[in-house]
Amino acid sequence: MEDIDFQCTLSPPLRPSLNPNPNPNPKKSFQLTSAALIDDKLMDSGEFTAAIIMSHEGEPWAASDGCAVSQQEREAFAALWAQPAQARKNGFSLLGKRFACKTIDGERLTGAGVSAVLAFSVLSCFLGEGEKRRLEQGLTGFLWQSEGGVVAYRSEEAITVGIMEPGRAFGLATIQIVGLGEYFRENGY
Repeated sequence: MEDIDFQCTLSPPLRPSLNPNPNPNPKKSFQLTSAALIDDKLMDSGEFTAAIIMSHEGEPWAASDGCAVSQQEREAFAALWAQPAQARKNGFSLLGKRFACKTIDGERLTGAGVSAVLAFSVLSCFLGEGEKRRLEQGLTGFLWQSEGGVVAYRSEEAITVGIMEPGRAFGLATIQIVGLGEYFRENGY
């Protein structure tokens, strides 16, 4: 994984546990604004339509322009890690869109647009096995990508979330979110 070399300030709000680190090591002190962090490390990649960094309680620390995730959505999303089986069963909402939880573990979460999953499920109910395989080969990529997806990483105090553009694969988006999340983890966030 690529070594991330940047500094950041997680705000607003600045919680007492997030005061700038007095460590003289520049990699360990947080100096950039949260807007620059979101823009430079996530939005400028072209992988995401929106990004947010929040606390484990759902308090927003930083968000991209136009990323208006409601308080209810943030709190529900932050609580997903407490009951991963429920997350996989019920999915979640962000920015008013429903997502199916594809994977969730102690740190990472990925989700795909629900309408894409439902469209494939409904179509495949009426088809034989051969027709299902042809549908999967020809349309699955389109269906899964039509609504985009979500990649998230939960570190010690923060949850970094990227909402992917339609048509993007999870690979590069996951690398970027995990890289930023690992950086927070290494610095006690």
